[in-house]
Amino acid sequence: MKFILKALLSCILIFNASALFANETTWVTIMRSDGIMIPFALFKDGKWVNSWPETGSADASLKLEKLSDIPKKWLSNSSFVPSKWFMTNNKGIKHTLNALKPVKYSAHCEGNWGLLTDYPSPVESEYATIPKVGIALNKDSKAYAAVILSPESQNKEVVSVIEREFNRIEALEIVKEKNKGPQESSIISYIGHPVNPSLRNKISIKISEMYQIDIKHTGDSYYFFIATRSYIKPQGHPDQECEAISFFNGVITHKKGSNYKLHQGHLDLTDCDMKYVGSSTPLGIIKIQNNYYLVQENMGYESESYSIIEIKGNKFEKVFHLFGGGC
Repeated sequence: MKFILKALLSCILIFNASALFANETTWVTIMRSDGIMIPFALFKDGKWVNSWPETGSADASLKLEKLSDIPKKWLSNSSFVPSKWFMTNNKGIKHTLNALKPVKYSAHCEGNWGLLTDYPSPVESEYATIPKVGIALNKDSKAYAAVILSPESQNKEVVSVIEREFNRIEALEIVKEKNKGPQESSIISYIGHPVNPSLRNKISIKISEMYQIDIKHTGDSYYFFIATRSYIKPQGHPDQECEAISFFNGVITHKKGSNYKLHQGHLDLTDCDMKYVGSSTPLGIIKIQNNYYLVQENMGYESESYSIIEIKGNKFEKVFHLFGGGC
């Protein structure tokens, strides 16, 4: 009988601990290079929510000087803002950070409240958007950093896949534009892309960004990239000084024991103005309750937003999205 009671008690304790863990709130913030964290999502009761004000919607008359001044309605029923945070930045360096106080920050033509931290050697920017260096969590849990790769450290097999897929998709996009009816204006004539593939293939493809995320215990790797190819516009084009550009943004996956392959890829035909072109930058992958979530920043022509994407085998499913500022 004692053995049975002990077994039942152990089961109850395990069940209660599991339930408590499932109900814990995970805060996810985006770390800017200037040391300001943007609280943008919480995982609570098995779902993603946000109660922090969206950029541009916060009351400008608020005076917040201490963490305890932050309105409770911003905290999704939490009693306080976590003071300790954990992150690995895009250089693979781990940090344990302290939230110091709420501060206002600018994002494009708008602003919001964030949390100033003691992130070492913060870097300001003169541009409308501040570079992001990773994600910070309120607990030291499973988080896999998006590490930026130098050209010398980029995987040659990945580069080969990017170049092959770039040429293939660029050719398809140009044919699609050529086949548009006369009632639709062709972007090719507007931006001056060369139609002849032999002319395009003489120009090298430049990989301007590549990030790698490794899930070590599964052996899976993800490579996020931006690749471009630039062309001089034809003689007589009204805007010849502004080069035509093919802009390719995507992710290559490498599952343990399989080949490298393009999982998602989008190519835009544009020029140096980069209007109507969007791109995504990975900030990291986090594991919560045996599920994997990619956190990324999305950049538009004059705007930014943040997304959480659940990775389900070979599928990427967006489960949360938040506007981050624009003009």
